[in-house]
Amino acid sequence: LFPIVSAASIAAKVTRDRRIRAWQFLEPNVKISSDGYGSGYPGDPSTKKFLVDSIDPVFGYSSLVRFSWKTADVLLEKSCVKAEWEELDAGAPSVKGWLISKPFFALQKDGKFPVIQFRVYATEQSLSMGKVVKVVDDFQLADAQELKVREYSNPDRKLMLNFTLPPATRRNGTLFLVFLYLPKDTPEDVDYRRAKWYVIQKAQVSAYREPERTFNLMTGEVKEKLPPVTHIRSVVNIMSFEDSPEISLRDAPEIQLFGDENGYYPMLYVADLLNREKDLVEVEI
Repeated sequence: LFPIVSAASIAAKVTRDRRIRAWQFLEPNVKISSDGYGSGYPGDPSTKKFLVDSIDPVFGYSSLVRFSWKTADVLLEKSCVKAEWEELDAGAPSVKGWLISKPFFALQKDGKFPVIQFRVYATEQSLSMGKVVKVVDDFQLADAQELKVREYSNPDRKLMLNFTLPPATRRNGTLFLVFLYLPKDTPEDVDYRRAKWYVIQKAQVSAYREPERTFNLMTGEVKEKLPPVTHIRSVVNIMSFEDSPEISLRDAPEIQLFGDENGYYPMLYVADLLNREKDLVEVEI
C-alpha cells in the first residue's frame, strides 16, 4: 500500500482512497474488512489486518501491496502452505550436486599447490593480447608467508614487470595488462587458446587525468593549469584462492570460475578495490 507520510498529506490520502475505492482485484478471495485498508503503514492495526486477511496461502500478497521487509515480517507471522521437494529416485544424483564445483588443482599435504605457468601481456588495445612481458613457469599459488618456504621464485608474492610502453600509450593512449594461468611448461610461442586449459583476466592500468602538480589536494588550490595526460598504474593486485574449496555455484554466484562440469581451474581475480591513487605515475613524453 502507498502510506500516508505525515498528517499534512491529507490530499494524498484522499487521492489514494479515491483511487483504490473501486479497486478491482485480479486475485480471488481478497478480503477487505469494514475498516478498509487503513493508513498504509504495516504498523497500523487496520492495515495489518488487511495484510493478514488478504494473504493467499500459496501466492502471497495481492498486486495492491508494495512488498518490503515490513510486509515480509507480517507474511512470516501468517501460516502458509509448506512445500517440500522430494527426490523421485533416491539412487539418482541429487540436483544439489550439479551445483558443486571441485578444484582441478587441490591444495596438497605439504601446503602447496601444483605449480602452474603465469604469463603477463601488455597491449595498448583492448581487443589485443599484445606482447609477453613476464613468464613464470613454476608459479606457486600458495602463500609463502604461511608456508615459510623460500625455495621457489616468488617468496614475497611480488612480480616486477619491466617493459617499454607502446608508442600509442606514450601519446596519451591506453594500456592494458593481460594475466594468464596456463599448464606448466606451456611453450611461449603456443597460442594460449591451444593449451589444455587456461584462465585469463584483463585490466586497464592507464588513466587519462590532470597531472598531480596541477592542484593541491589539501587546500584545493590550483597551482598550474595543465592538460590531462596518461598515467600508468604502477601496482596491480591480483588474487586467487589460498585454499581449494568445493564451491557451491548457487551460494557464490558472484565468483567467476573457469572450468567445466568436472571442476574449476585456479581463480584469477584483478582486485580493483585495492588500487591506490598514489600508485598512478604520470607518463612523461
